[in-house]
Amino acid sequence: MSARVASLIRMVLFVVAAAGAVPASAQVVITPLDDCTTVRTVNSTQSRVWVTIYDLGKLRHLDYGWVDACTYRDWKSGRYACGSYYYVRGEVKNADLSANVYDTTVQINPKIGDLNSNAVILHRGTGNYYWEHSVGLYDAVTGKPNGCDGVPATGAPAVDFSFANAGQRAVRLLVTSVTTKAALVNNECLIPGQSKSWKLAAEAQYAVNAADMNDRACTRPSNDGVAQVVQPMNGAIRLNYLQRYVLEQH
Repeated sequence: MSARVASLIRMVLFVVAAAGAVPASAQVVITPLDDCTTVRTVNSTQSRVWVTIYDLGKLRHLDYGWVDACTYRDWKSGRYACGSYYYVRGEVKNADLSANVYDTTVQINPKIGDLNSNAVILHRGTGNYYWEHSVGLYDAVTGKPNGCDGVPATGAPAVDFSFANAGQRAVRLLVTSVTTKAALVNNECLIPGQSKSWKLAAEAQYAVNAADMNDRACTRPSNDGVAQVVQPMNGAIRLNYLQRYVLEQH
C-alpha cells in the first residue's frame, strides 16, 4: 500500500470518528408538557432573556426570571389553567445584561390537548425578535432547542483565539465563521513550535481546519489534516496541534 493511499485511509477514518463524536440531533421533544398548568418558554437565541408572565389584565406578575441562551424553562407558579389568557413578555438583553436589545410580548391561551397553546419559542428575526407558538424540538443529547441561532448577543466581546503547533511539521490554519462562512484566520502558516493569537469577532462556533504541510515551512502542498468545529470556553479558544489528526482544545 502506498504512503498516499495509507494517508487517505487515515483521513477517512478520522472524518468518520469525528462524525461519531458529534452529538446526535434527533428530533425529539424532552420533558413533555402534559396539561395546562405549565407554561414553557424556549429561548432559541444566543442572548439571555428576562421573561415575565402576566395575567390577562397585565396587573399581576405570575412568573418571572432568566432564560439562558439556547435553553428552555418551564413555569408553574402562576397556577395556569386551560381556557385562561396570559401574556408572556421577553426582554432580550445585551451581552453584559446592562440593557434591553428588544422587548416583545405574546398572548397565550392554554387548551386541553394542544401543547403548542402553552409553549412559545423566542426567535431572532431581521432587526427584531419574536415569539412563535410551538413546544419545539430538542437535541437528544444536549437538550438544546433545535435551530438555535448562531449570532452572538449584542455587544459580545471579541474571542481570544490562540493556536500552538506542537507537531513536527508546519501547519496551515484556516478559521471560518460557521454562521457566515467568512474567513477569520486565512491560511496562516505556523512552523513547528510556533504559537499565534488573534482577536476574533464573537461567534457561537468556529470551523477550524489545520492542514499538515508535509514540511517544516509551508513550502509543499498539504496532504491532509484536522477539521472540526469549536466553541469558545470562557470567552476564549485555545488549541494545540499535537500531530496529524489530533487537535486539542484546553
